[in-house]
Amino acid sequence: MKLGFALLLRRRYRPVRRRSVSSRAGSRGTVPCRLKCRFSPLPIFLSVPLAFFCVAVPAAKAFPAPSGRARGNEQESAQQLVRDVVWNEVQAQNRDTRHWHFHETQWKGAVRKVYDVIQTKYGDVHRLLAIDGQPLDAKAQEAESKRIQKLCNDPQQIEQAQKARNADAKQEQELLEMLPDAFIFREVARKDDIITLAFTPNPDFHPSTHEAQVFHHMDGTMLVDGRVKRLLEIHGKLTTPVEFWGGLLGHLDAGGTFNVQQRDVADGHWDMVYMRVNMDGKALFFKTISVHDHEAYSDYQQVPDNITPSEAARQLKQDAESPRDYAGE
Repeated sequence: MKLGFALLLRRRYRPVRRRSVSSRAGSRGTVPCRLKCRFSPLPIFLSVPLAFFCVAVPAAKAFPAPSGRARGNEQESAQQLVRDVVWNEVQAQNRDTRHWHFHETQWKGAVRKVYDVIQTKYGDVHRLLAIDGQPLDAKAQEAESKRIQKLCNDPQQIEQAQKARNADAKQEQELLEMLPDAFIFREVARKDDIITLAFTPNPDFHPSTHEAQVFHHMDGTMLVDGRVKRLLEIHGKLTTPVEFWGGLLGHLDAGGTFNVQQRDVADGHWDMVYMRVNMDGKALFFKTISVHDHEAYSDYQQVPDNITPSEAARQLKQDAESPRDYAGE
């Protein structure tokens, strides 16, 4: 499902669990209190061009290795390292089905909000905890409880969100797998196990979808943990404007940037810890688009795989009622 530009970039929860949802779940009342789909860290920036389209886009084709031969063993080694990293990210996304409890901090202009989030196999439950370091008062907490309960009683919410997650997950993974062919990578620094790679567009790459066009306008750096071959950080910048269908469907302005970071947050589970996106442009019918997302994730703790949304909601409510200092989050 293709979403509007701003809406897509605000969907934070990643579709790592591609499990089908039984229609009986709703009859048992085990439906999500709020479904949000967080992108895996590496394809976060790939979602930017997706948002310009509200129509179906052809599936990505398999790409052969770039026709241009790698210039020297050093470049060839960098390209292979990226292929290994992408393979590991895809495998982790497909195989790591654990569920987590964590905090999400969002900055919107001068306003900072802290959310408590628990993942379940039916969907993620989130609760607003604090605004600008101040916990919610009793009235606002009650409003949060009512919002969550209302969504828990909607049996169709989970089925709709599950379909959207599956469709987005498939397309994100296709884009992710294009990276080694879409860019030319070279090693620029190495310190202990941390390898810094610079990337520039590969002129021999021919995108088969509108989304992949952005690859021809982007360069940046990628930090990799060379010991386990996992992504640590990726920084990118649009060096030239990106026009879709000659600008008729919209464009992204040059100078847009993104920064995504992930870490081993607990017991070999790699997840996002930071994201910042600054993109401007115009969408269909000359609608001005300004996306400036700034988020951080912390305090990851594993929860039982069989936790239900109702149980998660109760735990979030108990946590919200416990005294806590949010000034530093």
